[in-house]
Amino acid sequence: MLASVLAFMVSFFYYVRCESGEHQATWGKRALGLAVTDLRGKPISGWRATLRYLARIFSGLTLGIGYLMAGFTAKKQALHDIVAGCLVIRKPDAWKLPKQQRPLQSLLPQERRWPF
Repeated sequence: MLASVLAFMVSFFYYVRCESGEHQATWGKRALGLAVTDLRGKPISGWRATLRYLARIFSGLTLGIGYLMAGFTAKKQALHDIVAGCLVIRKPDAWKLPKQQRPLQSLLPQERRWPF
């Protein structure tokens, strides 16, 4: 029981702090170049992030239908986003690194030159 309460508290503070913080995203959303905003594109407050987190419970309790709604709504919002008045958006220049710092650039196939 104590472990469940502790896990809930850690998860709660992680999501609320990250989504209402400077980057507007959890580490996973940041890696994908996403951010959580209100309906006007502004950062969300701690209260709105709390409401979004608690509403996420209902998205899961509906056998995942609350999450699947994102694929069928006009603004691509899941149930918890609609309840909290939030949007998950793609940041325009997320992870844009100079060409020299792109780690996967060297793994891309190079132009082939035929010997004849």
